[in-house]
This record gives sequence, structure tokens and C-alpha cells, in this order.
Amino acid sequence: MDHIAEDVGLGPSGLVGKANSIQHLLDYLKEEEQVDHDYFKLCKVSDKLKKIIKNCNKERKRLEREKRDMRLGEGVEYDDKVLEFLEGEKVEERLKEVLSHEVIDEEEAILLRRVAMCRLMYGNYQRSGTVKNIEMEEYRNRIKSEEHDVILVKNHKTKDRYGSAKVVCKKETVEVIEKYLEYAPESKYLFVTRTGHQVANPFRELENLCIQMGHQAIKISPTEHRKQSASRVELGRDEKMTLKISQMMDHSIDTHRAKYTFVNTAKEAIGAYKTLQDWRHSQHTKKEQKIEECEDREREVRRKRKWTMAETREIERVMERKKGKFTRLHEVKEEFKENEILKDRTFKNILDKLRQIQK
Repeated sequence: MDHIAEDVGLGPSGLVGKANSIQHLLDYLKEEEQVDHDYFKLCKVSDKLKKIIKNCNKERKRLEREKRDMRLGEGVEYDDKVLEFLEGEKVEERLKEVLSHEVIDEEEAILLRRVAMCRLMYGNYQRSGTVKNIEMEEYRNRIKSEEHDVILVKNHKTKDRYGSAKVVCKKETVEVIEKYLEYAPESKYLFVTRTGHQVANPFRELENLCIQMGHQAIKISPTEHRKQSASRVELGRDEKMTLKISQMMDHSIDTHRAKYTFVNTAKEAIGAYKTLQDWRHSQHTKKEQKIEECEDREREVRRKRKWTMAETREIERVMERKKGKFTRLHEVKEEFKENEILKDRTFKNILDKLRQIQK
């Protein structure tokens, strides 16, 4: 069975992602004519094959986790020559103003900005339209423009290219990130899409909340959310922020209305997040109350349970050995804390019994 697995490439670079089930793999083996009909039947009931599939699925999940972690911003460095704007004092001052409700030092401010930019670059599954190879002409032209910032990204993986790349962002984008941090400091979804800068995607966050909270959260789909947002766009506030982003990308008003999530919906995500925290706290409190109630019931049952002959004899034996009266609870604790026969009795229960015998 092992050599068959090796032949068909079972492993991280082989059938990982394809072998979703035993039957799927068996069909694959049959098509490739790697086994005859009798051996095919044997494989069908083989525990070894099931184990191989299980390991493959584990490996696939591990690889997916690694890719997800990478999208959230690991392995990012800045090119000092082309990032003078990001290194400047103005950005530090603006970031500190945005985060003025917290006390932060210089290192923490840099870290927060770095995290924000990483999330902008890695938050989406699609390849960004602003990511270019260093050899490409458009990339070289855009570097020369004073209106753009260039960020060096290491380990930026896409379907058609592995290795380092550079992301070109307009300076206004950095301002938008800082503005968004003011709205939703806990949000993880700042990203760039192929169709343009999509500043916030709170329905993913709400979707996760729905999964965790079950029926206690309102489930809302991206399409439904866009329709609701489009009906509010004439109010002015939503349109003002998103129109600014659309203008950066030279999009029409129709594209802007169809494609963008409005920034102030991030407040809804934060509200849902706080609701989740309150719900978790209430669940934890309920759990503690249930534990206390169970313990109280157990103590009551132990107190009312009739004394067995063995327990009574054990108490009498201890009294004879001590040759004295037990009048204090701490005396009972010292004497009976390691007594196996009376381990199901409370110390108060034992003291009551002692007083009853001593009378």
C-alpha cells in the first residue's frame, strides 16, 4: 500500500487537495490503471488507505493555515529608498492622532502601521491589480510618480508567481487606512481587490460572529448588505467616503455603488463584536452559576444521606484515638482531610455527627 501511495504522489505536492474521500482516490487509481480489479477491491476496505487519506487532509489543512497566516502579513519588509513617505514624521503624527485614545510608544506605532499595511495587502484571496513584477514596464513607470508609495513584499504568493513583489499604493490609501483604523481598530479586513480598493469588508466579520453566536446574531449576505447600503447612499455620509476611494481608482459612480462596502458599516461590525463579547461573558457567568448549583446540590445530598456503619465506626475510632472532644471545624479538617472512608462527607457534616455522638 505504501508503494502505491508513492506512485500516485500521495502527499503535500501530490493528491493533497484532490483526495477528498476514499472513493475519490480509488476512482483516480482506477483511471490511471495503476492497480488491477482485485487489488482495487482490496484497497476499498484497507485501513491503511484511510490513514493515508487522513494524513493528506491534515497536510492540506496545515498548508491552508500557512497561506492564511501569510496573507495576514508575515514576512513583509519595507524598501527604504522608495518609502520615504511612510518613514516620515507626518505619518507617525497622524497615526498617533488616530490612536490618541491609547498610550503608545514609537515602536508600537510603527508596528500598528506595519500591521495595517500588511492587512491591506494580504487580506484578499484574489491577486491585486496593483501588484507587479520588477521587470514590468508599468511598475517602473509608477515608481517614478510622486503620488504613489511602493511597498516591498516578500513571500507574496500568487497562482502564477512565487517570490518577492512590490505593491504600489497611492498616498491617499495610507490616509484611508488611518481613517479606517479610527472606525474599526479591531477589524482584520483591510484589503486591495482586482476591481479597486475595498476599504472594509465587515460582512465576513459578521459571518464569523454568526457562526460563533448561532441564532443570536443576524445573518446578512454581502449582496443583501450592498442593496441596503445602496438605498442609503443618497444620505451623503456613506457616499462621501466611498466616492473618495472610487475617485482614486478612476471608477464611475455606478461601479462605485456596485462594488464598494461603505466604511461606516465597520461600526456595525464593532457593535456585533461587542455583542459577542457580552454574549460570551453571559455564557461564562451562566456556566459558573450552573457549577455552583451542582456543587450545592451535591453537598445537600451528602448532608442528608444516611451514615453507613463503616463511616460511623471510623468516626468512633478517631474519637477513641484522640481521646478528646471535637468542638471546632478546623480541628475536624486537620484530622479528617486525608481520610479515605469519609472523603464523600463535608467537614461540617462530620462535625455535626461528632457533636451528636459526643452528647
